[in-house]
Amino acid sequence: MFNGKYHKRLYHLFQGITFVFCLVLLLLIGYRSTVSIKSKYENSVRQSVASSNMLSEVTFANIHSAISVMLRDHTIRSWGRAERPADYYYDAYLVNKQLQKLTTQYSTVPFTPAVTRLKDEVFVLSPSGSLPKKEYFAQETDLSMAQAREAMTWLYEKSGDYLVPSYDESGALQNLYYFIRPPYDSGDLVYIIEIPRTSLIAVGEDQRFLLLRDSQVLACSHNLPELAGLFEEVSSCIQSLTEFPDNPLSPLSWKDSSIYLTGFSGLDWQIAYIYDTIQLSYLQILLYMVIPFCIMMAAALWLSRYLSNRLYHPIQEVMQEVDAGSLEPGEVDEFQLFKQNARTARQLSDDLQKIMERNAALVSQKFYRDLLLGLDVRKNPLYQSFPIDSLPWCVILFDFQESSREDMADDLFFIKNQLFAAAQESGNHPAVNITHNTCAILLQTARPAEARGLALVLSNAIPEEQVVKIAISSIREGILKLPECYQEAKRVLEYRYLFGSSEILTAEQVLRKESENYFYPIVTENRLIQGIAEGKASALDVFDNLIRENFLHRNLTPEALRSFIYILFSTISRIFSELKTSPEELLGHPVDYEGFYAHWSSPNIISDIRLLIQEIITAVDSLNSNADSQTLSRMQNYIFENYSSDIMLNDMADELGISAKYCSNLFKKLSDENFKTFLNRYRINQAKKFLDENPGKKISELCEEVGFNSSTTFIRVFGKFTGMTPGAYAGMVKDKKK
Repeated sequence: MFNGKYHKRLYHLFQGITFVFCLVLLLLIGYRSTVSIKSKYENSVRQSVASSNMLSEVTFANIHSAISVMLRDHTIRSWGRAERPADYYYDAYLVNKQLQKLTTQYSTVPFTPAVTRLKDEVFVLSPSGSLPKKEYFAQETDLSMAQAREAMTWLYEKSGDYLVPSYDESGALQNLYYFIRPPYDSGDLVYIIEIPRTSLIAVGEDQRFLLLRDSQVLACSHNLPELAGLFEEVSSCIQSLTEFPDNPLSPLSWKDSSIYLTGFSGLDWQIAYIYDTIQLSYLQILLYMVIPFCIMMAAALWLSRYLSNRLYHPIQEVMQEVDAGSLEPGEVDEFQLFKQNARTARQLSDDLQKIMERNAALVSQKFYRDLLLGLDVRKNPLYQSFPIDSLPWCVILFDFQESSREDMADDLFFIKNQLFAAAQESGNHPAVNITHNTCAILLQTARPAEARGLALVLSNAIPEEQVVKIAISSIREGILKLPECYQEAKRVLEYRYLFGSSEILTAEQVLRKESENYFYPIVTENRLIQGIAEGKASALDVFDNLIRENFLHRNLTPEALRSFIYILFSTISRIFSELKTSPEELLGHPVDYEGFYAHWSSPNIISDIRLLIQEIITAVDSLNSNADSQTLSRMQNYIFENYSSDIMLNDMADELGISAKYCSNLFKKLSDENFKTFLNRYRINQAKKFLDENPGKKISELCEEVGFNSSTTFIRVFGKFTGMTPGAYAGMVKDKKK
């Protein structure tokens, strides 16, 4: 039977008087129960706060005493003023002994003292020995280098004390690092005290609290986004107080929480404990309210249900025509149901319209892309309705530089979407995605200044850290001339290295340059060298296109021609350097460079160079076919043997006796993965094996064993390949072993 809106009205009509009586009785029972439970809860909270205050007072008394001893210690101050190396190292030895003695003397409270100087080359002295600053902060503390650098910079500019908290993977407070630079000391000594959370607070890890000084927050119990707003509001509440409570067990009432504020002797720090106001649990509600309510209302409910069902029967027969599967359990508004069905139909219509618009955008994208690339667009549905006009058009081509940063490489897709959105807002200009690094905007205009202005507007949609070059073609009549505009824009981009300071290049700007120099951009030279070094016959096509550009489309002066021939032989010399071999070893005979230089104006000089390049390609291809598999095996074995060290691609290339670029290309060609991806994948697999054997292993130790020099990088890469953090994976292994 449906529980409709009008059915409910009938039901409430018969229940009204009974409900009022039962609710009054339940309120009285609930009030008495709440007062009793709240009193018990507040007593337990006060006991917890008192216990924690006692521990904190003892801890800070010992730490304050230890700090006083350190500040007065003559040996430490002597080491801080040491200028001669002999005095410096001898006093450092004495300081280490003093710190060990101090740790033993105050062994009842776990804390770790250390001392250093503000100079970067000075070591950090601790009870366990001496370490360089970077190694100390990386190995002996939980601080990141950014936190350590910020603390040392603050102390370099000011004297006094500086507190830095550290948090574990779950966001809970783990340690406090107390940096002290005495204001009365003219030297540059810095004292560092590591205070574990358990030495400071006796309450459980789930307890929320703030550590404050002069009502300013020094640290919080949890560094979690969902608690940031709560801590900020509590801090503002404390700052607004004109006077603080004398009794730390007297709480401050704030919203739905109670704040217990306490201080310490010897330090101007305070701790604010945050407890939720007591609420009745489900079991208590059941015992004190629900069960009595059910007993008292049982008879009245049955009679009310019977009468309301009898009166609702005519409407019920109409509702039977509605598909029961479309109704959710609970109350149903009969008339609202009809409105909901109408809204659902309208939403389905809107969704269908959006899908059709996305399909139309994809068809339009393919049409313009095929048009730019000179492909047959007659099969595209847009071709029949697209007007073939004679309006002026130009192409604005964007080329995004590859970034070594993984986050920038991943964001390139979103950057291009922002660029396309800006093109739509600027005048609904067609946008075409061509390759991963390139895209184009089509502009219908007769004015070059308008094209350059649009390019400037669109460049503002690209983040500053993303390097991009923009090429603008000449303006041509008719949309069918767009392939020529696109090819011209591609040629303009080849000159991006000659115009390093210009982000936007125009065809007119580059064509003026063509009349002054030969055409041999660095990107073409790199493609030629790479193709020859890999033994690819396609390198000859690159060479032929280069010759065609310089001899068919240019009128080179004798000086330019000689420079062009000389640079070709410089490229050939670079090829042998890239291959780390000599002409005698590769070809079996030397290359007569002097003869070629002497006869640079010979009509056969280009064909002779081409024959030499073809001979090199044949020799390299013959060597590669036999050595590629063996080289890949050696590269993989090198990774398997050295993955736990901080190895780079250059290290592997030097070990194998080949260039880093050739090594990278060969590795990707034969293994379908680049060096960094293969290395990280193997490291993560090894880390998973270690966690399978010992799930309790520390993350800091694990990341060093598999070759990562940063826990943050290790956690990020582990999540990329496994979809979870190392801690979550270890927890899953523990659960399987139970």
